[in-house]
Amino acid sequence: MRDHDVVLGVLDDDGLRGWLRGVFDETLRLEDVSRADISRILRMLEATNAHIAMVEVDEAGLNQALAIIMAISTARPWVTVVAVCRAPHQEMLLQCMRAGARDCLSAGTDMAEVRERLRRHQLVRPPALSAQTSVSNLIIVAGADSLVDTGFFTQNLAVSMAARVRGQRTLAIDAVPRGNGLFYLDARTDFGLENLLANPESLDEKLIDTALDEFRPGLRLLHGGIDRARISGDRAADLFIALNRLMSVFDVVLINAGGPGQCSWIHHLGIHARQLILLATPEVHQIQALRTVVNDWKPHLSAVAEISLVLDGHETGITPTDDEITELCNVAVTAKLPMDWRHRLEAMNLGLPMCEQAARSGYCRQLEALVDRITGTRLSGSLLDRIRGSVTRRQTSVLRESRE
Repeated sequence: MRDHDVVLGVLDDDGLRGWLRGVFDETLRLEDVSRADISRILRMLEATNAHIAMVEVDEAGLNQALAIIMAISTARPWVTVVAVCRAPHQEMLLQCMRAGARDCLSAGTDMAEVRERLRRHQLVRPPALSAQTSVSNLIIVAGADSLVDTGFFTQNLAVSMAARVRGQRTLAIDAVPRGNGLFYLDARTDFGLENLLANPESLDEKLIDTALDEFRPGLRLLHGGIDRARISGDRAADLFIALNRLMSVFDVVLINAGGPGQCSWIHHLGIHARQLILLATPEVHQIQALRTVVNDWKPHLSAVAEISLVLDGHETGITPTDDEITELCNVAVTAKLPMDWRHRLEAMNLGLPMCEQAARSGYCRQLEALVDRITGTRLSGSLLDRIRGSVTRRQTSVLRESRE
């Protein structure tokens, strides 16, 4: 699904919201926001790149609805505004058209007719928007089971990607943190996603540089622990807006989304993702369950998003084979990471990235091959030398600061 196939619903009525969701098919995706805050609506349009906005209009909130239609038409004239009414009358329709609406729909209209009218609005998309391509830089890591350790994998992937491409700004978000810690790393923070959601319009590069220290050159970490039960309505809209702004500040954003029971992130933000990495142990029941999980998540991803499978705890010569795994879950295996438990446990307990603690381990060799594939680059020189050089530079910097 492309960004411009997202339709923004500006709705307060749950009945209208439910009716519209029933109207939409696989060619369109509905994101919704309440009518309470015009600035939030405009930010949501920016975040979704939607070119159709469906605004609820009723007698009780007519002036508010007309103001919203006028604001959208003025700020984003390329967006097609469609008024949605429960009981429209001639005067209401005229007022909507004068405010800038290009179409009006009555709740209960035949669904096939509504879909056809929306498709016609898609076809008259302005040329500039039709030519626009959205390059996503979001990678979501999700586990096939809540027991799969997505945090350890995500932290090491982020460190390796940041070290691989010099000058790249990378952000790793731990959406299922333990307390105020970040992944398994020796890093703590009092600033997190909750702070950004309290005032998402303030999020810019200056704030990020001030609030988030570099964990490693080019890599910053963000505590993403928020109450999943509250990610709905305007809260979800603010999350969408905040992530969009983070994606504009960083070259790559990685999210540790956790297991199936924790992955409301995918439902809300999957449309942004360029890649969904599924992490699973090569255990047959887990692999079998993965097909259902993938089918649940797929509708929330864009059409160009890549889904790949990484096996964690792989042992050579043990069934199922790669071909059998692909057949079971319908996702190709892109990497096979050995358990390497001694080095893994040591890295966890020391709070260090695996590839700094055990750069020549089988785990890190396989991880670097995965980074080759994701970044389209190959590691030049010795990985151990690169890591040692990075650590030495950091120690020199700390010593210099202490002397000053």
